[in-house]
Amino acid sequence: MNSQFKNTCVLYFTTQLESEKLFSSQKKKQKAVQKVLFEKTLSEIQQSGLAYVISNGKTYGQSFKERIKGAVSAIFQLGYQNLIIVGDDTPNLSAVNLVEAQKNFASKTSTIGPSSDGGSYLISLSKENFQQGVFENLEWQSSHFHEQLLNNLDRLSIRYQLLKTCIDLDNETSISIFLSQPSYSKIQKILASILLEIIKEKTESLIIKHRFIPHHPDRGPPLIV
Repeated sequence: MNSQFKNTCVLYFTTQLESEKLFSSQKKKQKAVQKVLFEKTLSEIQQSGLAYVISNGKTYGQSFKERIKGAVSAIFQLGYQNLIIVGDDTPNLSAVNLVEAQKNFASKTSTIGPSSDGGSYLISLSKENFQQGVFENLEWQSSHFHEQLLNNLDRLSIRYQLLKTCIDLDNETSISIFLSQPSYSKIQKILASILLEIIKEKTESLIIKHRFIPHHPDRGPPLIV
């Protein structure tokens, strides 16, 4: 294992089942969708082999900006030099994306995954980038975020690589668009089975069959693996 790999951590920034996003007016469907999305991303992170931290950042402030910047700062204080940030709303995020982002650190290159709604589903940065102020003056959770982030990177002369654009799932409309995509993946089938009520009893067996990591809300999440 090279030093870049050991010095890299993934911040899984997620509200888990407390998300304010509305996927369905039915509580059971809403929770089922949140659970599947959370576990899908967790599975990809674990497949990458990188150390990771799961955090909602609530101990660092009230606003989204305060929470995510606080969580990032806390991880760097643990001694990591490189960080990859992801959320739980991009089902097409893969372990390959994470490994690619980690490898780019060797050439001092950040990796940015643009979302179709103007956000970013993956952001990698070094401790030096963070201290330079790459997260300053950003409208978090807005359609301008991705553009503003790239402007900051350009202003600070930070080299970056863009991943392919992916859709974020924020509501029923975005899920409908995701389910209509031509490559009908496993995660699409699972979400469809939940939202279209195709044999609800099969949801759990589908999750197990496709080897998504089971989530235990009452158990403290692993901080570093």
